[in-house]
Amino acid sequence: MLNYEIDGSMAVITGCTADEDVVSIPQTIDGHVVGRIAPNAFCEMANIKAVTIPSSVKQIGEHAFSACINLKHLSIAEGLEIIEDWCFINCPLAELNLPHSLKEIGEHAFLGTSFKDDVAKLIIKKKLIKEILAKLNFNACLLPEKFNENLKLISKDFISTNAEYVNDQFIGYSKGFLKNSDMDVPFIFDDDTLMIALYTKRDISNFEFKLSDSFKETLNRIEEFPNNFMLLCIDIYGDGELVGSIIAKSPYSSAASFKLLKVSSKKGAEHNYYCLTLSTKISYRYNGNIKNLFSLNQFDELENKFKITYANKLISRECLNKYLSTIDEVKLNNLASFFKEVKGSPLLSYTIKLYAKALADSDLTNKMIKDYIKNKLKLYYNELDSFDSFEAICFDVEDSISDLVQMLPIELEALAKRYSIELTDASGNVISVREAKGYKKSFIDNLDNYKLYGKYLALIYKQIKKINNDYLIDKFINKE
Repeated sequence: MLNYEIDGSMAVITGCTADEDVVSIPQTIDGHVVGRIAPNAFCEMANIKAVTIPSSVKQIGEHAFSACINLKHLSIAEGLEIIEDWCFINCPLAELNLPHSLKEIGEHAFLGTSFKDDVAKLIIKKKLIKEILAKLNFNACLLPEKFNENLKLISKDFISTNAEYVNDQFIGYSKGFLKNSDMDVPFIFDDDTLMIALYTKRDISNFEFKLSDSFKETLNRIEEFPNNFMLLCIDIYGDGELVGSIIAKSPYSSAASFKLLKVSSKKGAEHNYYCLTLSTKISYRYNGNIKNLFSLNQFDELENKFKITYANKLISRECLNKYLSTIDEVKLNNLASFFKEVKGSPLLSYTIKLYAKALADSDLTNKMIKDYIKNKLKLYYNELDSFDSFEAICFDVEDSISDLVQMLPIELEALAKRYSIELTDASGNVISVREAKGYKKSFIDNLDNYKLYGKYLALIYKQIKKINNDYLIDKFINKE
């Protein structure tokens, strides 16, 4: 049985009888909302094995469940805002899913549990997010540099609407409603020329731009950011004082600086408007992790961004389809070029030559064959997320060849002869499939393939940048 006391209109849980092993706290007691669990309420109660806390509870007091040495199962509903210090110390929790509604966690709340390190990171993350949220005042937005030709459109409503959309994405992320990969925020790249539109009541003569260093350095280490896209907060200083902040992402960046190129301004009845053209210098890097070394599918983040923008009714279906088609085409071209340059895999070279000839063969009118090849190449592309998968694609392609042969109107040998394709080594000598598989050891040790990855990752960086810039022009200038 639960013990409680009434505090105004709220019921406060103060404990339970010693024989309770499952504690299920109700939403209400005697018509009073259960809003708090008192300090020391269940401290050192060894019988307790499971606890369920409803959405009505906003605060759990210090030492409330400390040293409950058999408490393994803890369920906390969304709604809880504060977990005070020492609350779950030395509880053998089997799992921990904290609600996104949490605003404050005591420093030692989970000391002695297997989740103390994860909670420590969460505390830092929430602190940093709180700092960023305090800066976002909806008076600045990032625009393509070409928007300079449309400065007459700049107004408080225009800036606020665009700023609010981006800031709401970050707020949704901070509350757990959006994952990082589902945030539709602007991208910035090395050597970009961008424009920031800002309104303020002050007259400003000098502007500076800085990354929020603690946010960049700390939060991006806590989060696993897909494809190394880093979440950044850029602070805008006017005459030495913070006058605005914007949220953006940058692919695998380690440092960034901004140079002011041009300032355009106009005075309104209540505010001054500034259009700040700036160039970016971003030091981008590869993570060097062999397990992710062949992750060429860097377009996923951009593709997802377009889909979210369309879902939020900011671009047309035609615009979405155009950019998704562009990405698909670039992916396939990249993959074909990449595979052609791979060293030491005769089986892969043979397969890619066969695919390329079949796709270009005007006498092969079977659409199913060409669709199969395109879909197989897409599958290869999406599987290139580690060196192991890259190796498997290069040496386990026999099934792909067999599937293709079953759809062809002629035998494989006749087709290979028609296309003048043979399975050969690097010197052009004809070899068997068994001999081709023997190249696996030297393939793994071939440093040229690692260098090739770096070459294509740099190319993809440029391609993402171009597609993103074209998209911004369509969104803001052409209004597609």
